[in-house]
Amino acid sequence: RIRCSWTQPLIGSSTLIRYEYQVKTNSNSWPAAWTSTNLSTSVTFTGLTAGTIYNFQVRAVNSIGSGSYSPINFSI
Repeated sequence: RIRCSWTQPLIGSSTLIRYEYQVKTNSNSWPAAWTSTNLSTSVTFTGLTAGTIYNFQVRAVNSIGSGSYSPINFSI
């Protein structure tokens, strides 16, 4: 199990709606975006395999649209 967290971005005058995040192993393609329905700045992944490199990316969605994904790589 691993917990990923991030800092809330500057959103200006637009209302932050949610965060969208994805996780994959180094050798797989990106899945459909998983959506955090709350405004939490962290997510916990379970069922991960020790010794595997994972790629994680997160983006903020506000009333104007989606931001760019911010990639984070980690291994367990």
